[in-house]
Amino acid sequence: MARARAKGRSAQAYVLGLLVANARRSRNVDLIAQFEGRDDGMRSDAGQTAEFVRQARSER
Repeated sequence: MARARAKGRSAQAYVLGLLVANARRSRNVDLIAQFEGRDDGMRSDAGQTAEFVRQARSER
């Protein structure tokens, strides 16, 4: 467990950290999958959103 040692952690703490990080990523993938294929009618061309934000900021 050279990586654990390099981080100054015990092997148990290092492995627990890996498991927790993996669980978080798994939940994120599940969340993103819920929105896959969603069609809410919103479409924009590349750069269109940035231009909209610039315009809104200039009107403040």
